[in-house]
Amino acid sequence: MTTRAEGRLSRRSFLIGTGKTLAGIGAGALLAPRRARAASPNEKIVVAHIGVGSMGNAHVSWFAGFPDVEVAAICDVDETHRLETLQRLRQMRPETKAEPVADFRRVLDRPDIDAITCATPDHWHALISILAMQAGKDVYSEKPLSHTFAEAKAMAAACHRYGRVFQLGTQIHEGENYHRVVELVRSGVLGKIHTVRSWKTGGSPGLGYPQESDPPPTLDWDLWQGPAPWRPYTPARCHFTFRYFWDYSGGVYADFWCHITDVVFWALEPKGLHTISARGAVPDDGIADTPKWIDVDYEFDDLKIHWTTAIPDVPGAAGRGIGAQFEGTKGSLVCDYGSR
Repeated sequence: MTTRAEGRLSRRSFLIGTGKTLAGIGAGALLAPRRARAASPNEKIVVAHIGVGSMGNAHVSWFAGFPDVEVAAICDVDETHRLETLQRLRQMRPETKAEPVADFRRVLDRPDIDAITCATPDHWHALISILAMQAGKDVYSEKPLSHTFAEAKAMAAACHRYGRVFQLGTQIHEGENYHRVVELVRSGVLGKIHTVRSWKTGGSPGLGYPQESDPPPTLDWDLWQGPAPWRPYTPARCHFTFRYFWDYSGGVYADFWCHITDVVFWALEPKGLHTISARGAVPDDGIADTPKWIDVDYEFDDLKIHWTTAIPDVPGAAGRGIGAQFEGTKGSLVCDYGSR
């Protein structure tokens, strides 16, 4: 059963404090960070993993593969997640001294930890990253970058202010296919690109109307919600399906836009955003409230970018559940994560 540390901040005082943190990033309201400890070149990098669902476990596996990395803590508000993940880590690294931690603030309090990874639900990305950087730690955080644009700006400001290293977890960016697509687009073989269509099929399922209940004793539902509006517990709001609620995420659009349009912005570096227009619908068969379909149009200088949740009727798109089409004056190119 999850136990709450003695003297733990109340939800109200925590939200007031972290709200001031976000509001004050650009105005110098934060306390000066602790100076990162001096480390010799031969010393191991000490990492803590915060949020250990499916992607968090991927982080654990990746970092466990580096002999110069030592994992100090496995942190999750769900006791089942953190203990099961710790057991997996012990199988990969029997010598590990990693500790299970329920509250991420206890992780940030530790001066021996150099960096954290963050794979929590989206609504926690900004606060955890900002507070980690304020505490003198580097950050590897999953996509999407943040829940709102204001949070993203605050994260960038904190990164610069505290001189930390931040990397966004968009692993597809590293693949050979995206590099090659960028080369082809920039080569001019397609002529001047004037239109890009991007898509990901599907949308938010309704999730029905499940009954509210007490959270399981292994889950700190209060801390899981954190900066989001308080809601009664139902399993549909938690873990994987959190992404279908505006309180915590932005649905399929927020989940996949950054993946497939990464190659678009990389290749074209759009400038001069003039307008954004969107159309969509919310589910009508359940409590989920992010779009069951959404079309978004962006107009930049000499470039239009479209997003849709249906496969567009363009050459090469058929059968691709996710993709991007570059349309130029001399030709077009369609790509997805691994092919073009």
